[in-house]
Amino acid sequence: MGFTEMDKDDISNFDNVYVDKVLQTKRGHWLVLLVIYHEIAKRLGILCLPVTADSKYIILKHRATSKNGTVDIYINPSKGNAWKGLPVSESSPFRVVPANIFFIQLVKYLAPCGVLHFHLLPCASILNKKNYLHYTRLACMITSRKVSAIEGYARWCNHFGYQLEQAMELLKSLECHDHNCLMECIQNLSEQQALIANREIFGRLPWTKYAAGLVMIYNDQEDFLEEKVYVNSDTTDTAKYQHNASLPGRLCVIISAQCKCKFCNRTGYRVLFDNGNLVCVSEEHLKLHPEGAVINNPHIGIFFERFDGRRYIPNTELMTQFPEDDAFAKSLIG
Repeated sequence: MGFTEMDKDDISNFDNVYVDKVLQTKRGHWLVLLVIYHEIAKRLGILCLPVTADSKYIILKHRATSKNGTVDIYINPSKGNAWKGLPVSESSPFRVVPANIFFIQLVKYLAPCGVLHFHLLPCASILNKKNYLHYTRLACMITSRKVSAIEGYARWCNHFGYQLEQAMELLKSLECHDHNCLMECIQNLSEQQALIANREIFGRLPWTKYAAGLVMIYNDQEDFLEEKVYVNSDTTDTAKYQHNASLPGRLCVIISAQCKCKFCNRTGYRVLFDNGNLVCVSEEHLKLHPEGAVINNPHIGIFFERFDGRRYIPNTELMTQFPEDDAFAKSLIG
């Protein structure tokens, strides 16, 4: 069928596991290729089972019967080849792979996926951290080695400072209430909650026309400051540099308003561009989108809970910082 395994130096690309992308490029992770072959065979009425001989690499097995007897045919999707095995009456080194083992193999790829420099710890961005924890937690649900998996997940939660409550719940399910990881989770969560409680709250600036979560149309082409956020376990650093990062007519969503510039007397907003970056733009170059639209940006989840079909709903942290924006945004869109 022309499918090939992904390049060895392309292991941090999520497109290797998105079935629609793999179907377009005919290149992907070998486990996804196996799923595609399995589903095609199923639709053709051919039963193929995932099997392995060493618990590391999985192939497909089809048991064929003819006038000459019954024989197993093995299919290797990543190589696109097949071969006949020993007669069924004789012993075979291959055994059927349970579903949880199959998914554990896939999670081992997905957990660090998206980290640009995969030989480093996945601390490059908030998105990478959340991806890592999401799939590490999924591994806790499907592995037979739950204790070690949950303990490992909790250590990463403490290291990154995310999903602490979920880690606490899993550790308590092991009935290890005096576990060092659990105590550390409780302490870190308390510190985070105290930090949020003491965070400065910003009232609406009287001259601002828009609010957080509104989808806007950018209608100018100018050089502006792009923000690139680097996050490590202790601090958040923001680097800014001049960059022409968007074209007129591009969509974006507002995160927050900025104070008026003392030199040009213009109001600015921090926005996330569709398939773009986090930047600061002038209010005069923004127009409210008449219907609302989905913004494709991997950092949406850092600031917003969901898209309600018209606007983005700020998450608890953003809502706490800008408590008046929610009502104001509702008044603008009716």
